Amino acid sequence: MSDNIFKPLNSNVLVSIVEKVETEGGVLLPPTVMNHGIVTGVILDIGDSVLDVYGNAIPVNVEIGDTVYFVRTQAIEVIPNSNKYLVGYKSLIGKAV
Repeated sequence: MSDNIFKPLNSNVLVSIVEKVETEGGVLLPPTVMNHGIVTGVILDIGDSVLDVYGNAIPVNVEIGDTVYFVRTQAIEVIPNSNKYLVGYKSLIGKAV
């Protein structure tokens, strides 16, 4: 992560909120269209994996730079230096394919 805001711990991810979303047809969707608390963002940093009951690392299914969908109410919003970020558990995001 370039800004070094902080490092997410365990299975948390740091997401930069994307204010405008462009559809495949080129239509720009403003934040008001993305209702029901669903936010589009880009993964900036990923915490270390957690271990299962046997001590094995649980793999992370997202990578830095992936576009994801996130439920705003299931995350903590952080606003350092006028930039909005979300920190939340990686299992609560959907990866755009």
